[in-house]
Amino acid sequence: MRILKDFILLFLLVLLQVFLFNNFLFFGYMNPYIYVYWILSRGREEQRAYHLLLAFLLGSSIDIFEGSAGVHAFASTLIAYLLPYIWRIFRAPGDENDESTWLAQLSLERKLIFLFVALFVHHLCLFSLENFGFENFGILLQRSLYSSLFSFTFVGIHQFWKSRS
Repeated sequence: MRILKDFILLFLLVLLQVFLFNNFLFFGYMNPYIYVYWILSRGREEQRAYHLLLAFLLGSSIDIFEGSAGVHAFASTLIAYLLPYIWRIFRAPGDENDESTWLAQLSLERKLIFLFVALFVHHLCLFSLENFGFENFGILLQRSLYSSLFSFTFVGIHQFWKSRS
């Protein structure tokens, strides 16, 4: 039953991303990729292989609709793989040995910083793959930063709203 729920949620996220959020292109640089939040909000409660597989399927689905050659699949799988390592940087000082702690247990400030860094890593990977390299590094950083900030705005609003309820 959980697998069916995950696939339904993935399907809805793909539809939201492709038909709603991909239409938010501002100044040629900013495009929110909210589907990444699903990858970031999962994690420790999931089996690692299952989480990587779902991240790959989510990215591949976005690639199919956008006609991009696997860049979303790679960036999504990479961020799902790097997630535990990024999380170790931002966890609370007393949580070194606590394997059950995840995003919900982080303070709002740590959670928001963690989410921004993870979004930036995803976007940097995504846009560098789209450009097939790091030429025009300034534009690549600018595009990654702006899209990360734009995505972070939606994710931050959701996290702030979620922490209030």
